[in-house]
Amino acid sequence: MFKLRKQALKSTNLSSKFTQQLVFTYLRSNFRMIECEELHDILVEGNKPGFKILHPYLSDNRANYLREVTNFLVHGHIKGAFFINMHDISDLTSSYKMMAPTNEQFSIYMQHADIGKFDKLVIYDETIMVSTRLHWQLNSFGHTNLYYLNGGLRRWKYLGLPLEKGFTQHSTNISEREAKNFEYILDKSKVIDYNEMCKVNNEYLQQNEFQIYDSRRVVQYSEGTEPNWIHIPVMQELIQEDGRFKDINDLQKIHKQYKVDYDKTIIHTCRRGLQATVANFACELVCAANKKNYNSRIYDGSWEEWMTKKQVH
Repeated sequence: MFKLRKQALKSTNLSSKFTQQLVFTYLRSNFRMIECEELHDILVEGNKPGFKILHPYLSDNRANYLREVTNFLVHGHIKGAFFINMHDISDLTSSYKMMAPTNEQFSIYMQHADIGKFDKLVIYDETIMVSTRLHWQLNSFGHTNLYYLNGGLRRWKYLGLPLEKGFTQHSTNISEREAKNFEYILDKSKVIDYNEMCKVNNEYLQQNEFQIYDSRRVVQYSEGTEPNWIHIPVMQELIQEDGRFKDINDLQKIHKQYKVDYDKTIIHTCRRGLQATVANFACELVCAANKKNYNSRIYDGSWEEWMTKKQVH
């Protein structure tokens, strides 16, 4: 029996709770978290868990793909996880890496992967930001049964929890479930394009209707910044060493320090659309805990598009 660094896992009956909808930490309809200890308890029971575990990664070239596959096969993954390349569910016609795909492209991919829009999904990775990106993207395409693994693979390893090696065997046939299970439609209010960003940056910021929250790492600010944007390096400020989000009180203090205003529509941007989803998730956590409405949009093109199309200050 492996040992945990922090404490022994409690014996619980979480599997039955999960299938009965009494699931983990409820935040709001599409923003729920599960702790690594809870997921482990479900998996060791040995019963069919009633949900799918997704392990997203990002690879747009052969070298990156081989590295990610090696990590998955040799270094291990959570038992039963599906391996999903985010590059395959981004707009392949765009020169910017993380633009949302068309409804058709996303729906076809999900049908091949047999990931229906009503399936229970647990999402994790080791970087944190790739899993929050997949969580946000699924949510934006209408999926309503999502669970984010707090701390992801980083926390899982920190606790010394067991990993499975090799590929998990899943069907390679196109799902025969009804087509309605795979009718994913992007909610366009969740994203903002370059032209809209220019209008917000030039007009609406002055009217105090919006805030733009730039989540890039400090070193990435050397590429340029915009004077009216809030700059919070989220991976340094909001994430603990073991990969978990900081607790709600700490997140609130950090947001207060940077003057984040939840009463405005917050537009999240970063370098290419990953770190922005970490920032967005943290805002969701705080607003859910305080029962506040929260409106946000992700600028998909992010700084890569912005610095290409606009003369930077």
